Amino acid sequence: MIIVNKPLIACIICLFLSACHTTSQKDTWPDNIPDKSIFIAAYNQQVLIGENEASLNTHLLWVKRFYRGLSIYPGWNDMSKTVLDNLVDEPIETQADASKRLKDLGLKICIEWAKANDKRKIDSANINTWGIGLRKAVKQDQIFPYIEQLERDVEALIAGQLDMRAITSERYHPEEDYNDF
Repeated sequence: MIIVNKPLIACIICLFLSACHTTSQKDTWPDNIPDKSIFIAAYNQQVLIGENEASLNTHLLWVKRFYRGLSIYPGWNDMSKTVLDNLVDEPIETQADASKRLKDLGLKICIEWAKANDKRKIDSANINTWGIGLRKAVKQDQIFPYIEQLERDVEALIAGQLDMRAITSERYHPEEDYNDF
């Protein structure tokens, strides 16, 4: 007579299913977003020092939203593409420099923005302002000065040297009239 240990079989089945689930999640990470391990490591560090109380799944969902955008607003990938598409006539080195700087900025912004709302130093309004500013910088052929200002501001925000409420359209394009309504 064979004795069947149902709890042991159930544990083995769960183990195999969880392995499949983990593989499935890894396989579905978008190719056009930096490696998932970067964001998991940042999340773990944030949790360790009390800067993030969201779940890992929620954190990764916000990472995807940052890069992919939503139906009503483009993500970082689309904004970066807009900038880079306007540099096609520039030397390869210039294009590569812009691409790297936008990638680095995206990582810094996303890692901070994907935190829980009450812990982050960069909010959605900042990202919206920067998106509008990037599009204007492209139209005005001021991409690199804008990226330089954005790099300084992102560093200052993360370091706590700049308040997120200081990020306004006027900060980047002061000569424009925003009272046209």
